[in-house]
Amino acid sequence: MTEKKKLERARGRTAWILVFVMFILTISSWVYALNPSFSTIIQPGTNISGYSYIIFTDGTSIFARNGNTGAIDYSGTTFSTVTQNAINAIGGVGSIFFAKQINPQPGHTVTFFGQNVPYDYRPLSTVNVPYGVSLFSNAAVFDVSGINSTVFVINSIASTTTNGFAETVSNFNVIGSLSNSNTTFIYILRTNRGIFVDTIITNFVSNPIVIVGEAYDSVIANSNFNQGVTAISGSKGAYTTGPNDLNIVNTAIQVFTTGITISDAYGVSAVNIYCEAVFLCVNGVDTISSSFIGPSIINAVGIKNPRIVSGNVFENAVTGISSILITDANNPISVTGNVWRLASGNSSAIVFGIVYNGLATISGNTVTLSNTAGSSFVKVWGGSSITRTVITGNLIYSGNPQIDLPNESDYLVVSMNNFASSANISIKYHSYYSNFVGNTFTDANYAFWQINGGSVFISDSFSRNIGTFVYTEAGSVPTQTDNN
Repeated sequence: MTEKKKLERARGRTAWILVFVMFILTISSWVYALNPSFSTIIQPGTNISGYSYIIFTDGTSIFARNGNTGAIDYSGTTFSTVTQNAINAIGGVGSIFFAKQINPQPGHTVTFFGQNVPYDYRPLSTVNVPYGVSLFSNAAVFDVSGINSTVFVINSIASTTTNGFAETVSNFNVIGSLSNSNTTFIYILRTNRGIFVDTIITNFVSNPIVIVGEAYDSVIANSNFNQGVTAISGSKGAYTTGPNDLNIVNTAIQVFTTGITISDAYGVSAVNIYCEAVFLCVNGVDTISSSFIGPSIINAVGIKNPRIVSGNVFENAVTGISSILITDANNPISVTGNVWRLASGNSSAIVFGIVYNGLATISGNTVTLSNTAGSSFVKVWGGSSITRTVITGNLIYSGNPQIDLPNESDYLVVSMNNFASSANISIKYHSYYSNFVGNTFTDANYAFWQINGGSVFISDSFSRNIGTFVYTEAGSVPTQTDNN
């Protein structure tokens, strides 16, 4: 056989081998797509498995691939329609995975801090999610600038028990618009139990997460809610009503009117609310509203109408604003074991902005204030006053006055506090039937400045470098003192 014929025969065998290999690969791909034991290939280099449906896009159309059969059950150009069809088809407990594009299509971008960022999905209407269907992604970018309502609504159930997390929403990257004041990314309806919201990054979304009523055993974790430089008016980073055993951990909530709102609703009390490693930086008046919180580092403003505030660090308060603002007349509160670092401006730690009758206990806190007039540890503001309040065991550096009670505040117990280095006045008060017992005063012009009142008793106090221990304004009943 000539060399030429041998070469031709070899080339023929090679061609048949290539045909055979292509045939095997084709058959394998069919089996791969139909066999539920195989992963689903969305795009080259992407393997996703273990979900009821995988939502993916080629930049123009949206596809819903069945995670069991491998078939594309739904497709179209409208995100909400394709996703809703897939969710409805689950018919019970299941999961949806939203795949990020490997090669984003040009022209599909959303403006983000002046840059054009490629997006994967653009919801324009609400998707309803039955309880038990979890939502996952691999940090797909959602452009929600075109929807001024809710993107995902997770509906309620009637169950009263749960083991672990029954539902998860995880790993989404969401970009909205500062011109939309009503955009909510996740809205969880009442009586949901075991919700785990994890690694959600939102920018320019007015209300990233809303939980309405009895969100038992739920967690918001590892997330970042941000509005850039200016807060959308009325925006809320995490808004909850009536949650029970809600944990907010390792989460940054920045530049909102209200960072976290936790309140009672539907006849259900908000209880066992725990915040840990939560960074809050808020432009508005409130940071956390009606909450049990601790331990956290609270920047900017602070907390409105809390029940229990324990183990937190408050720092960098906005000048002229309080860390804790009380406007609920009858809400009993406990403020214990916190640290304040408000060493500049005239910001105050705790301000009562109402006639308060609700049994407050303020104890064991360490406070550093500025000596600017108006900077106080406890202050009543405007025409407000307090009664039945105990202030005990606190260490207070600076402030002017350190406790400021210019309006009639009665039945107070102020005991075992250390008032140090006030520029002018340690305690300024207008009071009847109150006791100031066992306090220590150092380095102030006045330990006590009595505006008006009577039947006030001061005893067992220690003072050093005090100009005048008790100053009584004309017309008031002199304070009774003993062993000063």
